[in-house]
Amino acid sequence: LASHNHNGGGADGNDAVATANASGGGAFSGVGANTLASASADMNTQLGGGGAQLRAVTGDFSAITRSGNRATTLASGLSVGIVGLGSVRGDALAGGVMTNAGTNSATPDNQATTVLAGTSVISGGDVLLQSISDQAAFSDTTAPSGGVISGASNDSSALVRRNLSASLNAGSNVNAAGAVKVSALGSGDARVDPRVGGAAALGDK
Repeated sequence: LASHNHNGGGADGNDAVATANASGGGAFSGVGANTLASASADMNTQLGGGGAQLRAVTGDFSAITRSGNRATTLASGLSVGIVGLGSVRGDALAGGVMTNAGTNSATPDNQATTVLAGTSVISGGDVLLQSISDQAAFSDTTAPSGGVISGASNDSSALVRRNLSASLNAGSNVNAAGAVKVSALGSGDARVDPRVGGAAALGDK
């Protein structure tokens, strides 16, 4: 078993959280806040190779790689005055590395469970090869508000990325008394909640 922030039922609560708050005052006030929260980890579980023999003579044989990546970003701005101007940006990314926040581009992480070529797996029961991933990204942004006129912009993004696999490489073999199961199971949730405030709102979401 190889595990990263996963308790067997899902992500274990070791989340990546980024928070930013900006405030300003005066007749004309321009403030902004930018946040990025990224939960990322490459995982590569490889078994055998080079003529290796892996045995579970009287029971099941299992190789499981599991991960839980959750990212949350909270960004807000407050302008107190006649005119409130500013921008708020929040980017939440689970399962990857941000390469360009402006275009919401990210490189996905890799997670694999692999029996290498030249490996024999022998089991007195079932054989299970599995990759499991629980991914979620949440972005909550509130653009500057509080002025009579609010000219604010709000950019909120939530991205879920991951390459997930489980495999028996060519040249490996399995001898099992029970079932042979190979699976890659992923769950993902991406949500954004952008808001712009002010008595008269002129901004963009």
